[in-house]
Amino acid sequence: MPLLKKILQDNLSLSTKLSLRGLLRIPLRLNAEQRSRELERERLLRHFPQLAHSDDRNPDRPRVVVFDERVPSPDRDAGSLRMFLILKTLTAWCHVTFVPFNRPQSLDYERALWQEGIETADAVFSATAAKGDGAGLAALYAAEGQVMPAGSEPVRGTAAIQKFWQGALDSGIAGVGLKTLEVFAQGATATEVGQYELHDKAGKVLDHGKYIVVWRHEGGKWKLLRDMFSTNVPPAK
Repeated sequence: MPLLKKILQDNLSLSTKLSLRGLLRIPLRLNAEQRSRELERERLLRHFPQLAHSDDRNPDRPRVVVFDERVPSPDRDAGSLRMFLILKTLTAWCHVTFVPFNRPQSLDYERALWQEGIETADAVFSATAAKGDGAGLAALYAAEGQVMPAGSEPVRGTAAIQKFWQGALDSGIAGVGLKTLEVFAQGATATEVGQYELHDKAGKVLDHGKYIVVWRHEGGKWKLLRDMFSTNVPPAK
């Protein structure tokens, strides 16, 4: 390889030499990423040896929920790259759900996780609401799912939940901002505590409050089983 490189560089223009240098670095970058994944795999197996016996074809394989301060942006910092590689490595053995406590306005980095088979809590809900898609929101709930708004009877069943959310979206709600504060997981269920903001098309905050959601893992996905929320805005006097 050194001799070939020298022969080529002696007979190529400067611009071509620069391109050649970039191409010669590609295997180094690929090898470095591969080695990083292998190291993460070794570390994970040391802490969780049962993952070595997991079968990715088994729908009942382990479920892992990973929490971090923010969505990883692997092209921006080394810490994010390491988290991204850990999540990507885990998907070989587990169903992985990533829960960020803060998320950017753009979904670009979350889409990168989705492409690797990694679910992200709440992002799909917010993105679907932004489309004004009541049917899409209803599809995020389990068949036995219930919406439990303040001052109302529980809304049960897919059709009723679709009607509820479509009515809310048609009333002027154009965006739903969600912030996870706590998550308590046990087996196939998890309870999430958080804060919400409702926005109109101009970005004005229409309402803000808190919520508690019970999630259930079924069919390889986390579904909303119970969804309770209430406003923090005091009633008008």
